[in-house]
Amino acid sequence: MESRYVTTCRHMGDNYQQNTQNQKEEDEKLIIAGDCLRATASNWFSTIRFQINNFREFQETFKDEYWSRDIQMQTWSQCLGIKQVPNEASYREHFSYWATKLRHLEVPRLAEQEIVSSIAGHYPGYLRAILISLPECTILNAMKILGTEEHRNNNNNYNNRLPQNRENNNNNQNRTREDPPRREGNWRNTGRNEQTREYQIPRNTQESDNTQWRDRQAINQINATEASSDTDDESQVNHTVNNIQASNVSVSPYLSCMIEGGAIQALG
Repeated sequence: MESRYVTTCRHMGDNYQQNTQNQKEEDEKLIIAGDCLRATASNWFSTIRFQINNFREFQETFKDEYWSRDIQMQTWSQCLGIKQVPNEASYREHFSYWATKLRHLEVPRLAEQEIVSSIAGHYPGYLRAILISLPECTILNAMKILGTEEHRNNNNNYNNRLPQNRENNNNNQNRTREDPPRREGNWRNTGRNEQTREYQIPRNTQESDNTQWRDRQAINQINATEASSDTDDESQVNHTVNNIQASNVSVSPYLSCMIEGGAIQALG
């Protein structure tokens, strides 16, 4: 009897430890799940965190909020309504995006072949036929076919651009040979002409200053005629003397002198 009680207590203790350990694991799962959420989902989790007791409740609450039945039906309908791959997306990226969404559908739950067939409608006719007619219609095989097709298209685009680039280069070279660039004026004489003009300007200024100085000098000068005492030489000597004005009276620097009975003017 006592051994039965002891065994029962041991089982109760083991169950308690197991439950405690399970509770710790549930708490750890919740912490890890909260750390994985971003943006609006992280704010949502912070709001409802204290209303959730375990990880299973978190799963149910999260699905109701972000992956409900209505949202799954809208996703399925949107996938069927797409008729072509957007220009900004590659074939593989587009297929991977929609394959991930369709794999998590619960309403309706799709097999792998149905997922490939649904997304194949987004591609051109020849590629759609290849995807649908695959012997093993799996997501992995479809990704391989799309990768090969992208690589082929990239090579074709590159090969098509090469002749066009060569033609443009040839046209540019021919245009350069036929029409050499024009230059305004003679660039070789540009510096010389500028230097000549630079030296001409001071020269003209100096000539103008000299002319003005001569004019001012002539205004203050008077002419005096000196008669020669030699009767044989009838020539006369002219002298130019500065006439200095002082007190509005003109004063001559010459003095009248009597030499040997003749009146002459001598410079004083």
